[in-house]
This record gives sequence, structure tokens and C-alpha cells, in this order.
Amino acid sequence: MWEQDGETSIEYDRQKPWDDPANLRLEEDGARSLLFQYTQIDVDPEQGSAKYGDCTTYYKVITGPDTAFSSTPSSLSQLPEDLILVVRVEQSDTHWMEPRDLSIEELLPSKKTKHLLLGKAGYAVLFADGDPWVLSAETPISDLCKFFTLTGAKQYDRGQLLARYRVL
Repeated sequence: MWEQDGETSIEYDRQKPWDDPANLRLEEDGARSLLFQYTQIDVDPEQGSAKYGDCTTYYKVITGPDTAFSSTPSSLSQLPEDLILVVRVEQSDTHWMEPRDLSIEELLPSKKTKHLLLGKAGYAVLFADGDPWVLSAETPISDLCKFFTLTGAKQYDRGQLLARYRVL
């Protein structure tokens, strides 16, 4: 629930779908920034295929077998620190309120995955230890994909495979 300048409070109704009119009221700028810390971004009409414009999310959690969210960890500290939890998706049609993640099955080492994740600045990822990295376009997609699974994050070292491509 939130209140801004004496306006009516708005509550998110978890019993209704995300796109129910009662919940879509939260799409307003005040609710977006106050409740969800979501800030409007500019969408390049030539670059993106976003059907939601400024309400599109570009950051998605990786889910599926052998990922951080294949089962519920009791703590992030129990995950391998080299595991990538979140990636920036460059071609998104997902509304920021829509509960849709990115399945590991969509992230095979391929040109399709590279196209999905590679932005102007490179690849943007967030590791389980909370460290955000931007990796150059020169990063081999096959090396990046190794860190999307628990098995890969335990087997490989991001310092050895990815650090040389880190730009931020």
C-alpha cells in the first residue's frame, strides 16, 4: 500500500492476475517507483520490439533445472558465488509487472542466445554473490552460458573464464 500527496492508497491484489485492471493501476509512475523501485527507461524504437514501451522489463531471473530457482535455497549464501542469477534481455516483450522469467532451456550456447542477451554495452549479468558485471561483446557465449547452472558455476571460475571480458 502507498500514499502520495494525500492520494488514495493502492494495494496489489495477489488473488488477481498481474494484468487485472485493479493491479494495472500500479503501472502509474508513482506506484512504479515507490512500490517496485522501477524507473522508466527510454525505448529505442529501431532497436527494441517491446510491446509495452516504457513498461517493459529487460532484467530476468534464470529459472529451470540446475539453476538457483530449481528449488528454494534457504539462503543466497548457499549458492555458488559464480552462479548468474539475472541477465539483461535486449529484446523483451515482457511487461515489468508480468511474472515471466527466462528458462534455462532458452539459454543454450547459440547465436539465438547471443542475440537475446547482447546489448550495445555487452552482456549485463548479476552473480549470486551480488556482483553485477558487464561483459564485452567479445565474450564467448559458450563461456557465459557455463555460469547459468549450479553445475557450471561449481565447475568453472568466472575469474579465469570471464574476468578478461569485464568492462564494468
